[in-house]
Amino acid sequence: MRFIKNSLMLNEDHKTVGLELGRIGMVIIDYAQNVARPDALAAQMFGLDAGEVIARDTFHERIHPDDRAEIVALVDDLIAADNRDVIEFTHRIIAADGEIRWVHARKQLYREDGSLAGPPATAVAAVQDITERKRAEEASQYLMRELQHRTLNVTAVTSALARMVYDAGPPESFLERFEPRIRNLVETMKIESRGEGINLRRALEIALSPYFDPARHKVTITGPSVALDSQQAQTLAMVFHELATNSIKHGALGQRGLSLAVSWERDQAGMVSLRWAETRHEPVTETRHKGFGTQILEDFAAMALNGKSRQVFDDCTYTYHLSFAVRVVANDLEQGASQVERVG
Repeated sequence: MRFIKNSLMLNEDHKTVGLELGRIGMVIIDYAQNVARPDALAAQMFGLDAGEVIARDTFHERIHPDDRAEIVALVDDLIAADNRDVIEFTHRIIAADGEIRWVHARKQLYREDGSLAGPPATAVAAVQDITERKRAEEASQYLMRELQHRTLNVTAVTSALARMVYDAGPPESFLERFEPRIRNLVETMKIESRGEGINLRRALEIALSPYFDPARHKVTITGPSVALDSQQAQTLAMVFHELATNSIKHGALGQRGLSLAVSWERDQAGMVSLRWAETRHEPVTETRHKGFGTQILEDFAAMALNGKSRQVFDDCTYTYHLSFAVRVVANDLEQGASQVERVG
């Protein structure tokens, strides 16, 4: 632990501790020699050796390829400009282990003759790892888009539910049959939002319950018991909700005479392969526009589960494939039969 003499005057030790507490690394650049030297924290961020003098190009190679040209151009502009000596920027870097991280940097340039027009001499850059902040921002933005997406779906889903319930019985009993399904839909969304660990089959049944009518639908669910952790349960809740709402608008849960089969397998390595297959009255082709629903089923599911996903549109059949690794060992979530089949 660093010992600092009792004093209310800021000294070099205080400043060093402040940088350490703020997790701010420092990089010194020598433009005459075209080299850079990072301190210990900056070197750790960029996957370099602390205190090692390296070529500026080597340092720039740590910048993510998609950001590199913009940042290098910004630095070159700073060097060439005669009206400023400080720049601030945010970009991605590739750490030593290959992980992509975010840093925020602020650079102060010093020129040889002390003027704004002289040739560049040195620069000091303060860099801070903001990866967790960026991930939190991205997650927040994703959740906001998910909320907007679901809000837009509410009218369509409620309307489809109303038509389904109305067609299934006499008009005078419509409210009696419709209101429980609306309450069930609300309860389903509450369960999804809690993100608790749950069995895969139970997560699927919860997602289908607001829309499933044994007298109207032919639904088959087949698969072994699979326990999900809270993050997997939350992700699959979103996936199943998207599949179910799409189905009630376009497929087997919204029209008579169609079938839906959901099945999954788990291999010895703990990989789960899930398949959602349903028939539709009319062919549906994949659109070029990648809407938010498609992003949930493909990009988000694969990213959140560290797995693979794809949709297949084949004439009047729609199939969704999803594979991911189990992260929960056998426990109370996996109690019960190893193979469950339900036909409605």
